[in-house]
Amino acid sequence: MVSLSGERWSLIEATLLNRVKIPLIVSIVLALLMVTIAFGIRAIAMGRMPIPTHYLLLTLAITFVIGTAILNQEEDLNTIVGGGIFAVIVSFIVLSLIGGVISIFEDPPSFNLLLSAVSVCIIVSAIMLRVFTGFTSA
Repeated sequence: MVSLSGERWSLIEATLLNRVKIPLIVSIVLALLMVTIAFGIRAIAMGRMPIPTHYLLLTLAITFVIGTAILNQEEDLNTIVGGGIFAVIVSFIVLSLIGGVISIFEDPPSFNLLLSAVSVCIIVSAIMLRVFTGFTSA
């Protein structure tokens, strides 16, 4: 029978913890963001606008300028279209996040629903991290 000394076992635990800690934290944070966005989309679909329209337009304008600055290309039309697409996507994410936070606090879902949603989103975010960035590999 093979026995591991205390020092060797601590080294194995530390190595395992270091390999798992960061991907687990990132997956949980992404999962919470995904669930919040999902509840925000649900709130928007039910007709509840989380922020007034003038703030939404301000967000759209600011993200448009940021998008055109980031996507600065040779052709002006590509930059404008890319900045517009960037602005719409980022503004929708911001609107959904705000709507999700408001929705969760004003009309809280059941704990079982919230836990199930976060659990599924943790799995999805871990897969996304692995596929798109290779982040979960050591």
